[in-house]
Amino acid sequence: MLDSALLFGVWFIIAATVIPLLRHGDWWIRAFEFPRAQIAYLGVALGIAGWFRLDRNDPVIFYSLLVLAGCLAWQAFRIARYTPLFPTQMVKRPQAFEHGDSLRLISANVYQFNRRADALLELVAERKPDLLLLLETDDWWAGQLEGLHSEYPYRLQQAQDDTYGLLLFSRLELIDAEVRFIRREHVPSVRVWLRLPSGRRVRFYGLHPEPPYPVYADTSRQRDAELLTIAEEISDEPDEPTIVMGDLNDVAWSRTTRLFQRMSGLLDPRIGRFPMNTFPAHLPLLRFPLDHVFLSEHFALAAFERLPDIHSDHFPVLCEVRLDRLAEEEQDPPAPENGDEEEVDEVFEEANGELEEETAES
Repeated sequence: MLDSALLFGVWFIIAATVIPLLRHGDWWIRAFEFPRAQIAYLGVALGIAGWFRLDRNDPVIFYSLLVLAGCLAWQAFRIARYTPLFPTQMVKRPQAFEHGDSLRLISANVYQFNRRADALLELVAERKPDLLLLLETDDWWAGQLEGLHSEYPYRLQQAQDDTYGLLLFSRLELIDAEVRFIRREHVPSVRVWLRLPSGRRVRFYGLHPEPPYPVYADTSRQRDAELLTIAEEISDEPDEPTIVMGDLNDVAWSRTTRLFQRMSGLLDPRIGRFPMNTFPAHLPLLRFPLDHVFLSEHFALAAFERLPDIHSDHFPVLCEVRLDRLAEEEQDPPAPENGDEEEVDEVFEEANGELEEETAES
């Protein structure tokens, strides 16, 4: 019985590695992209146990273990980019910069049903961000945070009771600020330009697309199309200093996130450092990187960290950046690869087809 269970576990790890290679948006396929580290750890344990426990003279077992080793190597390759084993993608300069060109941001998915606003308010008072993006905010949260209005005179609010509400607080002037509904009528995002004290402008996107999970969406197609819409906008104006931040309901190493990076040309401060696992906050062994910050090559990184628990299912994320004239020369932003344009077209075609089907059914 134990031997059969071990062999079944080996085959499960193989399947969990191969399934997300399929270019298909169904939630149960994309779900295997999320826990790569957990799949790898379990695979190592099963591989060691199987090597010593199972009959390696049996060709089925021997080749199963061999394929498992290849799968573990593949998982490690995907994860390694987000460890110190890989070169950093962004330069870090902790020293002082030209006055007025620094920007401190905090993004937090507060969990709509969390009723401990005091923890968030204490965090904001301590870390004093220039810009604060809050997700899953309903009218209750909007009311609890009214005390921030005097300190953050520039705001954009879209409180909703369906876990897609968002609030944006800023010390800096917001220019052409807008709440947009890119793919779904109930899924908002924000796009604003921030005016720094030096007078320079920074383009900011705050996102929270729907997750590929049956309660919310049966596929990842609308999430993927939203991210790639933003990528196309950014690539159309590559000279604009740009920040994308939020709970993207996708992991750093997924096919879609990597495609988003190449199409937008944005840098990921996690690469070469750490994955910044933020969800689920209360299950340490099951966490993965769901909350993101992407930056154009105009910035150098001053600080990047996961913040303490605020009684949400996500940890908040802090990022401090500074505009740096030398950054563009030192940093090598990602660029589209062969086949990327075709894949983007395929994503939009499938996502638009899905919307048409939903409209017809309704």
